[in-house]
Amino acid sequence: MSEIRKRLWKLAWPAIAGNISQTLLNLVDTMIVGHVSAVALGCSWVWEGMVSWFMFPIMMAVSTGTLAVVARRVGERNYDEASRVAEQSMYIAFILGIPVMLFGIFFGDDILRIMGAKGEVFEIAYAYLRVLFLFYPIRFVGFAFFSSLRGAGDTKTPMLLNILMNVVNAVLDYLLVFGKLGFPRMGPVGAAWASGIGITIAFLVGLYLFIAHRLVLKPVLELRIRWDIVEKILRIGTPTMLERGLFSFYNFLYMSIVTRFGKIALSAHHIGLRVESIAYMPAFGFSIATSALVGQSLGAKKPEQRGRVVKEAIKMSPAFMSVMAFVLVAFPGMPRRALPFKVRSNTMRSSNNLASIYLIIVV
Repeated sequence: MSEIRKRLWKLAWPAIAGNISQTLLNLVDTMIVGHVSAVALGCSWVWEGMVSWFMFPIMMAVSTGTLAVVARRVGERNYDEASRVAEQSMYIAFILGIPVMLFGIFFGDDILRIMGAKGEVFEIAYAYLRVLFLFYPIRFVGFAFFSSLRGAGDTKTPMLLNILMNVVNAVLDYLLVFGKLGFPRMGPVGAAWASGIGITIAFLVGLYLFIAHRLVLKPVLELRIRWDIVEKILRIGTPTMLERGLFSFYNFLYMSIVTRFGKIALSAHHIGLRVESIAYMPAFGFSIATSALVGQSLGAKKPEQRGRVVKEAIKMSPAFMSVMAFVLVAFPGMPRRALPFKVRSNTMRSSNNLASIYLIIVV
C-alpha cells in the first residue's frame, strides 16, 4: 500500500465510521418514530427533507472553507494560525446560526404550507421543527469545530464525539418519545429534543477538550472577529454553498411532490432514503480525507502531491461504495427486517414494502 493510500485511509475510516454511526442513529430515529405512526414518520421527513436541506448550504459554506484553510495552515506547520482559524469559524458559525434559528421559529409554518403540509402532518411537523431550530446555533458551531479538526488531520475525535452524540440521542429518543422511566411522553417532538440535546452534549465535551489543550488545535482565545480570516473562509466556502443551494432547491421541489402523495408515500420515501444513505458514507469519508490532504499538500508547497491524493481517492471510494450498493441490492427487504418493533398497522407495512421497492430502483 502506497504512503498516500495509507494516509487517505487513516483519515477516511474514522470519518466513514462517524457518518455510518450517524446514519444508523437516523435509522433508529426512523424505527422509533415509525412505531408511533406513519403520519409521525412522514412529518419528521418533511422537516429533514425540506428545511434541513435549505439550512445545510449555509453550514457547508463555513465548514468547507474552514477545513481548507486549517488544512493549509497545518501543511505550513503554522498550528497557531490553524487554531485561530478554528476559533474564528466557530464565531461566524454561531452568528449565522442565530438568524437561521429565528427564521425557522417564525417562518417555518409558512414554508410547510408552501410544501403542501396540512392537517395532522402540518401540526406535528411544525412542533418538531420549532424544537430542532432552537439548537441550530450550537449545531452550526459544532459543524465548524468538527471541520477544523478534520482539516488538521484529526478525524478520530469528531468520530468519537459523533458516537457520543448518537448514543445520547438514541437513549433519549426511547425515553422521550415513549415516556419511559418517568420521562414525559412527547411523541415525535421527543425525538427533536433528543437530537438537540445530543448535539449540545457532544459539542460541550469537544469544547472542553479544546480548551484543556487535549486536541491537535489549541485555544487562542482571541475574542473578536478577524474579518480577514472570515473572508478567506467564506471565499472558499461560498461556491460550495451555491452548489448545495441548487441541490436544496431541487430537493424542495421533489419533496413538495412526494408530500402530496400522502402519508404512506412520504413515510416509505423516508425509510428508503435512510437505508440508501448508508451507501454514500464511504464517499463522504474519502471526500473529507481528500480535502484535508490536498490542503496540507498545498500548505507544504507540494502541489504535485495533490494530484496523487485525488487519484488514489478516485480508486478507493468507488470500491467501498460498490460493496455497500451490493448489500442494498441483495437485501432490498432491509427496511422491514431492520425494524426492532412489531409492525402493527397496514399503513406501516405498506410503507416498508414501498421502501424496499424504492431501494431496488434507486440503487
